[in-house]
Amino acid sequence: MDQPPVPPNPDDENEDLDNRLHDIDIHEVDEDSTDSGEGSIIIMNEEEGHMEELVEADDGVVLDDRNSDDMETDDRDGEFHEVNGYLNEDRVGGNHPLIRYSGHTGSVFWCDINSKDCSLAVTGSEDDRALVWNLNTGETIFECKNHTDSVTHVGFCFDGTYVATGDMAGLVQVWKLSEPEPVWSEKIDELQWLLWHKESNILFAAQKTGEIFIWKIPSGQCKVIPGHGKGTECGILMPDGKRMVVGYNDRFVKVIDLKAENVIATYKPLREMEEFTTDIDVHSDNTNFVAGFTDGGVLVGSSWSSKTLLEIDTKTKVEAVKFIAHDVSTLVAIGSSTGVDIWDYSKKVQRHSIECSSINRMLYDVNRHLIYAGGVIGEIYVISCLSGSIIYYFVGHRQNILHLSLSSDNCKMLSASEDKRSNVYDLSVLDTLAH
Repeated sequence: MDQPPVPPNPDDENEDLDNRLHDIDIHEVDEDSTDSGEGSIIIMNEEEGHMEELVEADDGVVLDDRNSDDMETDDRDGEFHEVNGYLNEDRVGGNHPLIRYSGHTGSVFWCDINSKDCSLAVTGSEDDRALVWNLNTGETIFECKNHTDSVTHVGFCFDGTYVATGDMAGLVQVWKLSEPEPVWSEKIDELQWLLWHKESNILFAAQKTGEIFIWKIPSGQCKVIPGHGKGTECGILMPDGKRMVVGYNDRFVKVIDLKAENVIATYKPLREMEEFTTDIDVHSDNTNFVAGFTDGGVLVGSSWSSKTLLEIDTKTKVEAVKFIAHDVSTLVAIGSSTGVDIWDYSKKVQRHSIECSSINRMLYDVNRHLIYAGGVIGEIYVISCLSGSIIYYFVGHRQNILHLSLSSDNCKMLSASEDKRSNVYDLSVLDTLAH
């Protein structure tokens, strides 16, 4: 019987990434080219809780549409707010965004903030475009063209030099920020998800049949991790950068060794199911993962063996899952149609249940010990992991929050929404709150 792999030695953490992945079988792929473009923005400033006049953007767009039909208005700062019949008397806030970016003409599916230069953002939209823009001024820097379908995934690489864009038709492109045309592109069969390695310019993408492509950028050298005949909706790298956790459309979850190309652990349902894995998160200590499913299931498992640490049925579709790394390191947050639940998976008990609108996306702010949960009604709830209550909220959208991104300096949060906008929020307002 095969023995489970031995966890890595901490002394090897500084091992060069090229040595980790040097056994990748590679082939060369072709490149494409594209042009650039512009977008439009709306900028607002806040001072001592009062809205100032809108500041004119570099492209001359000055629009105060806070009372227009297509933008939510919210004058509830400091007041109680009812959501789904639930009145939260502890919540304060209602902060509007610093910037409402309106460069897109369709739903904004994905957003990301450059980890090295926190002034740069990228957004992908239903309008078949990805736009790179300035997070502080709202000025559009360039448009990532050539896409012929909705751009569902975008992201900056670990050192901020490249940005990747991918559309539903399967076109994946990589752009260098200093150049107006892509440095590399490839076409796969219907893109399902896209992500960068955290330590090197290596790009991962999954297609609808379940295969996972791994490219070195900008050379295009490639290897393919085979699937098992089912698609995959989500994948995430473990912190060590050597393993990946992948969720499939039959409720399977696999932990894959990227160098050896073998499956370390497999988690499968008790019966054959056509249920999707909707979201996956990994623990910062490189040990465990948590996965949520369309049938309401939540699984916490070991990334080194097929040991299940927690398995529950929430009775409702799970959209987002996050580990909470605080004094107690065995907590997970679960976002669903009923709100957010916090569980202790070591004791298999529920700690908190937070009622709010249906949740689509969540972020965990490790510095403030807060969860940011984006709902279907356009609000972003700020949840204290300690008290299990909503202590603040951000407004400015009136439709589903589809994605959230946190700047590496923890100063700003970027949102993407069905209302065709991407908003920038100032997180410093949270520093004076007792969590």
